[in-house]
Amino acid sequence: MTTDHYRMSKIWVVSEYTSSKQNSTGYFWEKAIHQLKADGLQVDVLTLKEAVENTTKKSIVKRAGAKLMAAAKLAWITGRKARKGDVVFSGTNPETLLFALSVLRRLIGFRWYVLVHDIFPENLIPAGIIKKENIFYKLLKVIFDWVYGQPDRLFVIGRDMKELIDKKTGKPARSFFVHNWVDADQVFPIPKKNSKLIKSLGWEEKTVFQFFGNMGRVQGIPNILQAIDQVSSARAAFLFIGAGACVDLVSTYKKTNLEKNVHYFGELPQEQKSEGLAACDVALISLEPGMYGLGVPSKAYFSMAADRPILAVMDARSEISLAVEENDIGWSCEADNPEKIAKTIDHICRMDLSRYEGRSKNVLQKKYSDSVALAKLSALIQADMA
Repeated sequence: MTTDHYRMSKIWVVSEYTSSKQNSTGYFWEKAIHQLKADGLQVDVLTLKEAVENTTKKSIVKRAGAKLMAAAKLAWITGRKARKGDVVFSGTNPETLLFALSVLRRLIGFRWYVLVHDIFPENLIPAGIIKKENIFYKLLKVIFDWVYGQPDRLFVIGRDMKELIDKKTGKPARSFFVHNWVDADQVFPIPKKNSKLIKSLGWEEKTVFQFFGNMGRVQGIPNILQAIDQVSSARAAFLFIGAGACVDLVSTYKKTNLEKNVHYFGELPQEQKSEGLAACDVALISLEPGMYGLGVPSKAYFSMAADRPILAVMDARSEISLAVEENDIGWSCEADNPEKIAKTIDHICRMDLSRYEGRSKNVLQKKYSDSVALAKLSALIQADMA
């Protein structure tokens, strides 16, 4: 099949974020767009001139309003540009955009692909935003079960997520597992002893566990803080880098538990990601209990690229737990067991971690690099468009 055939159908990538300079969502889309274009597909981007104001530290109502505004603008642009026979390729955020695109798909007749990073409204429950018994949640569930069943192709980023999305839609033939992607050459390993941040804290001899990235409601921050309470090793130190709704919890914990080695650094610019990821011995990747299949922390792949072993704290058989266990690049613990998490941390502090040197980076390059994931994504898209 020639590339000229594929150019008959245009792919419209629809996303609020499409640049690695914006955030991790923009990073993934930038890489995907570049790959699809390199493979001869005709790709155009529909995005906003200016992304809606960052509301991660604001109220749920203000965040919902900002998402609704972004979704309305993106839906309007899509409705004006997309034509019958085209392909519209979107993500799952903002959530209301999914509903709008499902309606536009029926009106216009384009094919619709979705890169699934979140499953709504199920993710509202572990976030503590709504209860499963709430009538409004039940209504949302009915609506979005239908919405997720509308795309022609769903590209999910975890095996646990595929299990959940297939149950939600009842259409397993439409979903395909494509893991998250990281350019192994853009994130490079730096020895912890060379970290300026570690030196400034005087933690050269500590075993440093680092939480890096979004500190939101589903990242299991309260659970981690409960585990830190029970850690007995004097070597253990905990560094938090990022932003989100749970920043105040970490800051308050630091102030009220001065005997613990806990530090909140704040946010880091994208260009300093390698330096930030280097400021630890172990990457701490966690999710709230009940997040099975609802999300896959992309930070895990960046930590692999930085050649750090991973302590995965999440529901058993979640995608990152599976990756850690299958490749022997760290440890996994159930998210709802702070006592076991604390004992695992104490155990790690007694270990010689040199056995993990080079292991995570090697696994990423062979199995989880952008070249592997994006080749699979592009092949699936080309096969569907043939």
